[in-house]
Amino acid sequence: MTLNLRLIFSIAVVISCVSCGNSPPFSQVVLSPDINHILVEVDYMENMAPFTNTSTNEPLWSFLENNISALFQDTKSLTVPKSLNAMQEIPARNQNYMLDDILSLADEYRDQKETDGPTASLYIIFLDGYLKHEGQIKNSVIGISVSGTSIIAVFKPVIYSRAFPLPAVKFFIEQSVLIHEAGHAFGLVNNGLALTSDHHDQEHGAHCTNSSCVMYYLNEGVSDLIEFIRDGFSLQEVIFKDECLQDAHAALGSI
Repeated sequence: MTLNLRLIFSIAVVISCVSCGNSPPFSQVVLSPDINHILVEVDYMENMAPFTNTSTNEPLWSFLENNISALFQDTKSLTVPKSLNAMQEIPARNQNYMLDDILSLADEYRDQKETDGPTASLYIIFLDGYLKHEGQIKNSVIGISVSGTSIIAVFKPVIYSRAFPLPAVKFFIEQSVLIHEAGHAFGLVNNGLALTSDHHDQEHGAHCTNSSCVMYYLNEGVSDLIEFIRDGFSLQEVIFKDECLQDAHAALGSI
């Protein structure tokens, strides 16, 4: 089945961090042959816990795990938490969040270094407010990737929005955002990884022109996605499509 992600929301924004000083950027570090393990660390604010199971009790985070595995062609082992017991609850802040706020939270609560020997860590934090960027509250942005780093933030109130009426839609939206943001952190599309084909949608930043790829960007409606959910989807499905997969595989030296 072909998935077409057509959302009324901006599912992701890449925000540059001038003060982060990453050299080299995370996308280059994680692809190094010196890195053989990727660990995903997850923190969430009180009452903002990520969804962890489908209505049939399947582990939702297998979806993220399977898609990361496809990018790296099983060349690196993965540790992805599947239950809340493997994640950390942190205190609520009841505010909206600028980039500096997110970086401060990562400094305060992150347990794993971005790199530690052969391990690279992807850090995901679920927040209880909206993104505040360039003086505006972005109440349609679900997630951001901090460019050059391994930090991903998810704005949980957007996922709780009534615009996503079905539980299965909320589950899938959350996971697809995580997969999309991980793609940015790993350097897709032309965000650190070289292109092997012409699929960069320059008008919309680091996004793919393939409308069935999770790295595609389009603001239309949720009707297509709702129909997809009603038809069912598999947690084994890879929603990075060939163009993005080939970029990652080429960077690994495997094609």
